[in-house]
Amino acid sequence: MQQTVNKQYALGMVGEFYDDSPRVANTFKLRKHTTVSGVKATGTLTATANFNATETVTIGSTTYTFGSGTGQIAVGENLATSLTSLASAINATGLVVAVATATTITLTAKEAGTAGNSIATTETCTNASFGGATLSGGVNEVAFNPVVARAYTYLDSESEAGVGGSGVFAGLLVNPKEFARYNNFNPTMELPDGINGTLATLGHILVKVTDAVTIGQSAFFSTTDGSIKGATAGTDLSGSGYVEIKNSKFILFNASANETAVLELR
Repeated sequence: MQQTVNKQYALGMVGEFYDDSPRVANTFKLRKHTTVSGVKATGTLTATANFNATETVTIGSTTYTFGSGTGQIAVGENLATSLTSLASAINATGLVVAVATATTITLTAKEAGTAGNSIATTETCTNASFGGATLSGGVNEVAFNPVVARAYTYLDSESEAGVGGSGVFAGLLVNPKEFARYNNFNPTMELPDGINGTLATLGHILVKVTDAVTIGQSAFFSTTDGSIKGATAGTDLSGSGYVEIKNSKFILFNASANETAVLELR
């Protein structure tokens, strides 16, 4: 016969109210929080003199050839005219947006992200060259979707709240045990952007803590993803990206990192 009980499972699911103490919760549309915005890859073709017939510029898998034949780029009366014609052809057919000046064409990937860094940029020109063999500088967006039992802050709309963030605390996402339905009944703590959820501002709630907490500590939430940790009330953790949840404290028992704790919101 089993003689011990796993405290973490006996407590209940993360995001549930621990007991029947007084509670306050309101419904919001939940939004993901973007911590790093996507950046589009770029590149520059720089020319010092006009192009010659048969010279080529290749972007990705598309090659643009200067000349007078069908589909070729006409060599203009001066460099600026030729660059304008080349930019127009690129914009009509390519993966990038081209902007011409008197001596350059700046290329920008149409989609943000690191995929743009693999777009090849080569040429066979005497008087023009790219700054690199591919576009560069593309960065993927980093975003955190809504997660149960994490902290949310008000967005511009009073009916919307984002996970984490540096705005006014809107509450902890309560788990109604229904969110798994949208995912073909596979249980999950991570939810789709824009789903409706209930945020609690009063009550005893089960939360998963990122670091060990002790009874009496106040709760602090990450502005990045809304995760919860503990510290002495009044501690300034803004430098590490955490904001104190006022009128909160951990109760009943201590908890280790990544364990479930009971947080009182009052």
